[in-house]
Amino acid sequence: MPAKKTQKSTSALRTTALCYIRQSYTRDKNDINSPERQRANIQALCDRNGWVAEWYVDAEGHKTGTKESNRPYWMALKARLPDPDIVAIVANDLARMHRKAWHVGRTMEELDGYGVRLVLAAPGREVDTSTPHGRMFINMIAMNDEAYAVDVGQRSEDSAAFRKNKGVTIGIPPFGTIRNEEGYLVPTPKGAWLLPDGAYEEGVNREEPPIEGAVWFGYFACAERILTLYAENTLGFNRIAKKMTKEGWRFKDRKGKPRLIDSDDIRRVTANWREYAGLVSDGKAKAR
Repeated sequence: MPAKKTQKSTSALRTTALCYIRQSYTRDKNDINSPERQRANIQALCDRNGWVAEWYVDAEGHKTGTKESNRPYWMALKARLPDPDIVAIVANDLARMHRKAWHVGRTMEELDGYGVRLVLAAPGREVDTSTPHGRMFINMIAMNDEAYAVDVGQRSEDSAAFRKNKGVTIGIPPFGTIRNEEGYLVPTPKGAWLLPDGAYEEGVNREEPPIEGAVWFGYFACAERILTLYAENTLGFNRIAKKMTKEGWRFKDRKGKPRLIDSDDIRRVTANWREYAGLVSDGKAKAR
């Protein structure tokens, strides 16, 4: 543990708050722990204390609170702790930092050594470890958060096992498919209209064309065409992508907009052949 700093002259220079934001899994704009909401609460607290906010945000992809190694900005924040201008770490709630009690305890020891406070900003959970009551409350929250994480993990495993026993795949549906009410994969009705001027427009099968002369390319039929070409074993990913593009097929981006097909799209579709075939396998897709 680093030596505790006791110089009074140093404390007068402490005006920087290391502000940390984490979103467990990036899904959509409706997440209750959205980065925007966390930032607003943290900034308001910094303003009240006259602190300069320095932001560290882990909000892309899967950023679990039970680990540190997959959170590069959290690790960068910790590297700033020895600097003499740091007054506090500020997070919206304790679970944004850690979901394991021993991680919280270790972090508290590090902060004590550097003379840095831990402050939570969420309304109703505003806690400051500079007080004995605050430290006690932090320990209670840490144990509760860890218990919650374990409970959620056990429920998720039970749910996954139940769906697999029913022959229902889990995870994001592969390109060209959606899930029906029972959870099984079915063809998506969505696709792209090729317009006479060469542009593309998203649409739904069996609806009226946006303009006369538009040609329909469904996303499920696109996936089927990719798998057919790959099964012929005469073309690689790149050449299949070029052929699909020339034929008029399109992939879709994360917002559902039609876009050009590339070799990575071909790899994704062919890697999911088991799901398209209705097979349920154990383990992660990359391991299969």
